[in-house]
Amino acid sequence: MSIKNSKTTLLVVIIFCLGLYNSFSALGATNPDPAGEDFIRSLRDQVLSTLTPKELSEADRKSNFEKIIDRYFDINRMARMSLGRYWRKADKDERNEFITQFKAMVVNTYAERFKSYSGERLIVSGSSKRGRMILVNSEFKKKGEKPVRIDWRIFGIKDKYKLFDVIIEGVSLVQTNRSQFSSVVRRNDGSISALLKLLREKNSK
Repeated sequence: MSIKNSKTTLLVVIIFCLGLYNSFSALGATNPDPAGEDFIRSLRDQVLSTLTPKELSEADRKSNFEKIIDRYFDINRMARMSLGRYWRKADKDERNEFITQFKAMVVNTYAERFKSYSGERLIVSGSSKRGRMILVNSEFKKKGEKPVRIDWRIFGIKDKYKLFDVIIEGVSLVQTNRSQFSSVVRRNDGSISALLKLLREKNSK
């Protein structure tokens, strides 16, 4: 259930340490949102201070990551968007379990990999706002390599912000997950319970 492209997977992990995409990018640098930019800087700083120390135990790193998810991520929106059209077909119990298993998948997939951080930098470079949706632009910089563009999709109400997608050089994390989840459901004759079973098995390892 993790991202298949290993380079993209590693970038997502390191970036934390530090469809709608086209509609946002067309706005260019107009209508910026400085508070949204500060939100991403705060996320970066929290990850650096609580997830990257190499002496952390696996349990402590996972616990710290869960706290960051609860504070900065709209995990319900991420789960709903990642399940796509099958969200409407799921009943209440299936939706609740999917959110639980989705969050566990994110924690189990990425938490321990944060210790691979080795000084890379995430530089916030701007933002654009459309209604309550904000796109924060940044560059991931590693010494000796070409900078990678990272866009962060945020939902904001007044001074409350939540992250719900990360886009790496135009590749959406949510859309990548949706493609993989949909593939599992289709292969099992539209059964959401089959996807939940697979997630439970993956998260229990």
